[in-house]
Amino acid sequence: MHALRLNSETFPTTKAELDELAAAGITLSVAESIDEPACQPLLPSIDALLVVSAKVRSNVIDQLESCRVIVRYGSGTDNVDVRRATERGIVVANVPGFCLSEVADHTMALLLGTARKLVLMDRHTRSGFWQARGQERVRRIAGKTLGLVGFGAIAQAVARRALAFDLRVITCDPHLDRGRASRLGVTESSLDLLLRDADFVSLHVPLSEGSLHMIGEQELRKMKPASILINTARGGLVDEAALVRALTEGWIAAAGIDVYENLPMFDQHPQFVPHPLFDLQNVVLTPHSAGTSIEALEQLKLDGARAATAVLSGKPPESWVNPGVICRYPLQGMETKR
Repeated sequence: MHALRLNSETFPTTKAELDELAAAGITLSVAESIDEPACQPLLPSIDALLVVSAKVRSNVIDQLESCRVIVRYGSGTDNVDVRRATERGIVVANVPGFCLSEVADHTMALLLGTARKLVLMDRHTRSGFWQARGQERVRRIAGKTLGLVGFGAIAQAVARRALAFDLRVITCDPHLDRGRASRLGVTESSLDLLLRDADFVSLHVPLSEGSLHMIGEQELRKMKPASILINTARGGLVDEAALVRALTEGWIAAAGIDVYENLPMFDQHPQFVPHPLFDLQNVVLTPHSAGTSIEALEQLKLDGARAATAVLSGKPPESWVNPGVICRYPLQGMETKR
C-alpha cells in the first residue's frame, strides 16, 4: 500500500506519524504541493492521500484511480472536494478534535486582547506615552455578553472559559444540543438577536456555500457600536470589505482576526500581500495561529495517520466527513461500490 503526504515542508512529518504508517505496511511518498512533477505519476496508484492545507479539487480526485481515503489533517474540509470524492467512492476522513483547546484559548486571548487594547497599550508603552492608561477607553469585561455563532466542541470550550470571566454566554446553532447548552449555562438565541445583544461575537462554524460571508454589512450594522467581532474559524465567513468599513466608520468597536479569506498563509514561500485590515488600529491580527502548539500538531499528524491506516486495514476511520459514501473497497459494516 502506498500513501502520498502533501504539505511535507510547511508541516513536516513526525516520527510517530511515520511509525504508524510503517507498522501498517504503508509506503509513504512526501511532497509539498500536488503540482510538483514527481506527484503526477503517483496519483493513479496511491491508496491514500494525506493533506493539511493543500487544495484537493475535482481534477485531482479524478486522477485517483486506486485511492481509498483522503485524510484531511484538521477538522474543516473546505479545501477538499468532498462531493466529488464521494461520487468516486473515496472515504474522506478528518481529525475533528485537532487544536480544540488551542483555538478556545486563542479565541479568549483575542477577546481579552481587543477588550483591554493590549496591542495598542504595548505600542503606547514602548513610545513612552504613559497617559494611554487614561486616554484609551477600556470597558469592563465581567457582566458583558459573549455570542457564539455555532456551538460545536470548540465553541463549548470557549463558553467554559468565558463563564469563568463572568461573561454571559448566548449561542445560535441550527443543530444546537440544548441539553448541553443548558448544563453549561449557555442561552439559546437566534443569529439576529445574538448580533444585537452580544458585546462580543465569536464565529465557530465551518465554511460552506451557505456560510460564505454570513457576516456582511447587514449583520455588522446590527451589532452594537461598542461590540467586538472575533473570528478564529474561517476567513470566508466574513465579508472583509464590509468589516473594514465597520471598523473604520464605527459600526463596531474592534475585531480580533486569525483567519483571512485570500491571504496566502500556507504558501511554501509566502509573499507579503497588503491588506486594508493591516492599517487599522482597532483590530488585533494573528497569522492563522489559533490552532498551533507543539502538542496539537504532533497529535494531529499521528491521528491523521491513524485514520489512513484504519481505512487501508478495512476499518472505518474514527471520524469521516462522508459516512454515506459507497466505498470502492470493503470496510467493516459498509456497502462497497459496485
